[in-house]
Amino acid sequence: MKNRMKKILSILFMSLFIFSNGTTSFAGASDIVNHWAKNDILYLSQKDIMKGYPDGTFKPNNYIKKAEFYKIINGIMGYSGTAEINFPDVNKGNWFYDEVAKGVKAGYILEAEGQNILPNTYITREEVARIVGITCGLEEDIFSASYFLDCSEISNLAIGYVGAVRNVGYMTGYPDGTFGPKKQITRAESAKILANISKNMIQTPEIKPENNTNIDLYYVQTGTYRSGELALVQEAALKAAGFGDAFVVIDPNNQNYCVMAGKFSTKIDADAYKEKVIYKGFQAFVTNRKFDETIISKPTEPVKQISKDEEFVKLVKELPDSSEINEITVETKTKTESARKLFDSLPDVEKSKVSQEDIDKLLKIEAKIQSLKTQIKSRTKATVEQGQAWAIKKGAHKRFVDVAHIYWQYGELTGMNPEILYVQAAKETNFGRYTGVVRPEMNNWSGIKILNPIGDRTEDHETFLTPEDGVRGHFNHMGIYCGVAPVGEPHPRWYKTNTAKWAGTVEYVEDLGGFWAPNLDYGISIVRDYLNNLYKTTVPSQEDLYKALQLSNKVDELVEDDIFEVTEIISEYDGLTYSQKTLVPYNVKDRIEQLRKK
Repeated sequence: MKNRMKKILSILFMSLFIFSNGTTSFAGASDIVNHWAKNDILYLSQKDIMKGYPDGTFKPNNYIKKAEFYKIINGIMGYSGTAEINFPDVNKGNWFYDEVAKGVKAGYILEAEGQNILPNTYITREEVARIVGITCGLEEDIFSASYFLDCSEISNLAIGYVGAVRNVGYMTGYPDGTFGPKKQITRAESAKILANISKNMIQTPEIKPENNTNIDLYYVQTGTYRSGELALVQEAALKAAGFGDAFVVIDPNNQNYCVMAGKFSTKIDADAYKEKVIYKGFQAFVTNRKFDETIISKPTEPVKQISKDEEFVKLVKELPDSSEINEITVETKTKTESARKLFDSLPDVEKSKVSQEDIDKLLKIEAKIQSLKTQIKSRTKATVEQGQAWAIKKGAHKRFVDVAHIYWQYGELTGMNPEILYVQAAKETNFGRYTGVVRPEMNNWSGIKILNPIGDRTEDHETFLTPEDGVRGHFNHMGIYCGVAPVGEPHPRWYKTNTAKWAGTVEYVEDLGGFWAPNLDYGISIVRDYLNNLYKTTVPSQEDLYKALQLSNKVDELVEDDIFEVTEIISEYDGLTYSQKTLVPYNVKDRIEQLRKK
């Protein structure tokens, strides 16, 4: 990767003037004096990599449009080859037509026939992370992305690259622990990324294979944690499952704790071992990233062995009092479950050594956590209209708004809470925008895989004939977890998953982490980041929602060359009240604005 990056930088020095049209070099712009990115901006300016404006400003807080960023990347990478493209919002007369065609050819723009790519909208941080990761040849790392508190908001398409750019320090997130995947990226943030790349390549000497003992090592990685204690829990679980070679290493780039099941000199051996790890129920992938063997967590002197009852007491002491727990967090939930398993494994003689005070504390914490959990099999507490209003306000695609009533119908039919599955679908499909490997035409609302997937590609996911079939598949699959019989003929994957030992035992949304998805925060985030917000959404009047969606349907069915209907739609939209306009899905509004310009 380093040779490739050196080539990138040589081009970058010559071509980054395209960042702003009509820019000029400066020693210090008037609007960056007290800016957090001042040093990075000056660094790039001094190297003539990135310039300011003729008026002496840099405009660090201005956003960058997708098409502009494509042009920058194409110039940096020296891309010249183009592909045939067919996007409704990219025409041959547009200045960015060739830039988009280059991006498709290079592989960082996914070509979805007949879909808009919105080149004139501002690019988001997760989109930049994905483009940087692909063009710089970085290795995807989903686990590293879980470091961010808002990792549940990162799209499936970008999450591996968010972890990748974090690993190399190009994008490290915000001080509050979030990444801000859906935030638009500024010139200042872009400057920091470019400065990080430049400094990394200039200051890091080329590693010669003969001097690097790790050059041919392949690791089977099973997790990345901010907490060393959680990493040790994962390590212990691996060893208990028979993987005695498990160990923890500290990632020097970000000080995360990476849990490895083993290391090998060939990728073939690592891949074979990975399959064994996955078979035992762990998430795993093979990486050949370089780790300094001297920092792998190994005791430098004999460690004092403590008894199981002492270990239990230690865990309980680290837990907060039940009165301090107002929401479920991964750390508290994991420690509590570990303490319970440890206590239940104690012989009676060791249980007698534990004080009643510590036992009572655990019981109270368990009761508090249980009281905060959300039962999957429960009646709805929201209306379809409330769910649709929530989705629209979150920027949902119309297809996601349209499918809401089907979720509520199947909720009534199965006894499962419909809004739980609806918000999970929002998490899995990015509110019906389908920014991951699953495509809209697959009608797969929950990321269900085929019977025998071999990875996480588009073809590894199930395709359902209609949107309703996809919803039914979602309810049938969730029914495996909470013990509800399927409706109709289940999809092929259902039969395999239904044989799992835990089938029918997952009653609560918060317990989905580690089962539906490897991220322990998965179920918790569904409630914390999605469901609670839906319940707080004001229920719109039926008239407002009806008028907004009626107009949306007209736009969907529009014959574009019907000038009279176009005029009528624009007039009808302009006549809506403010509250009604807020209930029009974003993609419908975009279409109306496109029609207005014709």
